[in-house]
Amino acid sequence: MKDSGKGHIILSESLKSYFFKQLKDINQKSLCPVPEETIYYSSEVLEKCAFSTSLFSFEDGRVKHKILGKKLLEASNGSPEARKRTYKEVGDTALIMSGYFSRSINGKILGQDYYYRLGQMAYEKLNLSQPACFDIPSFYKIMSTCFENLASMMAIVMDLNESNQDSPYLLKEGASPKQSFILGIHPNDTKKAS
Repeated sequence: MKDSGKGHIILSESLKSYFFKQLKDINQKSLCPVPEETIYYSSEVLEKCAFSTSLFSFEDGRVKHKILGKKLLEASNGSPEARKRTYKEVGDTALIMSGYFSRSINGKILGQDYYYRLGQMAYEKLNLSQPACFDIPSFYKIMSTCFENLASMMAIVMDLNESNQDSPYLLKEGASPKQSFILGIHPNDTKKAS
C-alpha cells in the first residue's frame, strides 16, 4: 500500500514471505531462472538483514563493517561447527552486500565483483562441510552457482521497494546490465516486455 507517495506499508505475515513473493515474481520473469529453493533461502537472508547485527560488528562502542575476507581465511582454524557458521555468515552477508545493498559498495575499492567471489567461495566451502539444506544435496554449491543472479534479483527488489513500484519491468535508470539481462529488457524501457 502506498503512503502519501512517500513510502508504503508492508502488509504481510513476515518479511520473509514478502521478500519471497518479490523474488519469486522476478524469477518467474527471468531469462535465467534459479531453483525456487534458492529464492526461499535468499528471502530468509533478506529477512535477517533487517537486523543490523547481521551486517555490522560492534567494537569499542563503534559500528564497523564486517571484514568478510579475513573471516573467511580465519575460518579454517575453527572447529567444524564454527567453520560452518562462518562460511554461512560470509556467504549470506556477501549476498546481501552485492545484492540488496549493492549501491553502497559501488565505487569502493572492494566492489561488487569482490563480494560475488567471496560469497561464491564461502558457499562452496560450506557445501564441503554441509552439502545438504532443505533436503537438497549440494544445495550450497547451487547457491554458489546462482550467486550473481540472486544478487541481481535482490538489487531489483531494492529498486522496486525504494521506488514503490510493483513491476520489475520499471527499473530505475542506471540499472545494471545484469539486472536487465535477468529480465530480458533494456533498463530504461518502461514498457512491459512481452
